[in-house]
Amino acid sequence: MPLGCGTASVSEQRFLSPCYRSTFLAPRTFLLQLNSVNAKTAWPGADKRSMAHLGSALDAIWPSVPRWRRIVVLHRSYPYFTHVFRELRKAAPLKMLQSISMRSPGVCGPCPLLLGDSAPALESLEVEDMPLPPPVTQTFDAARYSVAGLTTLRLRVRGMQVGSSHAATDPSAFRALVGSAPMLSTLEIYGQPINFGQERVNEEDILPLEIPRLRTLVLHPGTQHPRDLRHFISVIKAPTLRHFELVYPDNAPPGQDVSDLLFDPFPLARFPCVETVRLHNAVHTDTIAAFMDAFPVAARIKLGSPDADCLFEDPTSNGTRNPWTPSHVQHLTVICPLHNTLLQMYEWLLSAASRGLRLPIITLEGPIRAIDCPEFLTQSSKIASCTEVRLCGVDLSMLKG
Repeated sequence: MPLGCGTASVSEQRFLSPCYRSTFLAPRTFLLQLNSVNAKTAWPGADKRSMAHLGSALDAIWPSVPRWRRIVVLHRSYPYFTHVFRELRKAAPLKMLQSISMRSPGVCGPCPLLLGDSAPALESLEVEDMPLPPPVTQTFDAARYSVAGLTTLRLRVRGMQVGSSHAATDPSAFRALVGSAPMLSTLEIYGQPINFGQERVNEEDILPLEIPRLRTLVLHPGTQHPRDLRHFISVIKAPTLRHFELVYPDNAPPGQDVSDLLFDPFPLARFPCVETVRLHNAVHTDTIAAFMDAFPVAARIKLGSPDADCLFEDPTSNGTRNPWTPSHVQHLTVICPLHNTLLQMYEWLLSAASRGLRLPIITLEGPIRAIDCPEFLTQSSKIASCTEVRLCGVDLSMLKG
């Protein structure tokens, strides 16, 4: 179980392992590369000797506890993990601790957030492949779990194959944590880390999930047909949301449609203040208008190539206005655009310009396949004749070649 502890100091590196119990100094540049991580411990097994070594290693690093800013725990042994956090509660207050990251491949048990009130500055919590602990009551005890000042919550489960259900958090635990973190402004969910199954059965009795200060919502379901995504979007209330991100895998067809849930009710947008949007493989041809209407003031748009195809397709058909006209879009980014996407974008810009609309700055984000480079150069030059074009992650040497 490696344990990394970042501190305010970047002057030394402490490394403890089964073979090395001493403290070593490392160059400043090495520490900066490691993001100021200053302690690392590792143990191979779960026997008594290894546990004793764990205790010795922790004793060696406890003097630096008051300076810790970040803790990263990567573990395969649940007893080790609970022991570390139990000992942390006994140590000096972690008054400077801002971030905790816990990653657990295959460990069966909830993350033991047993820091008490010793981490008053905790702002960021990341939990991967393990569930949140069940609440004692309807809310977490803020003094027990140090979440009152939490601003960022990141939950991740890598895949939902057989055997990974142990990592899913009960919705009561998730709701309790969110309800006890009034400062929460960023919520990122990767995979399907929350099991809303019971809530889906009794949807008529479900209360809204209110996150009044949430400004960033990132959703990466990891599958085209997530189990609980529609339910989650239907219950969340985030009136101050500024960034909405929905990214499905590149597999065809597009992912599960949620466009109808972005209104509360139609035509009122559920997230009316969103300024930046990222959509990847989330848009269907017949849902593009709904997606665009759901974010009426979005100024920065980032689309995958399939989503962009839907946006640029035949902008003047049937005499209707093109959804998401450039009038309020200031920056438009397209990821890995194909030749046909660029061609449609050029025609879309020409149409918008002919109507006197202000054109957005266009960012074309790579990578670009070598086979597409000649056409990419031709079409991007045409687009640049209409508006400012920026390239990001594009190998210019391939274009010149």
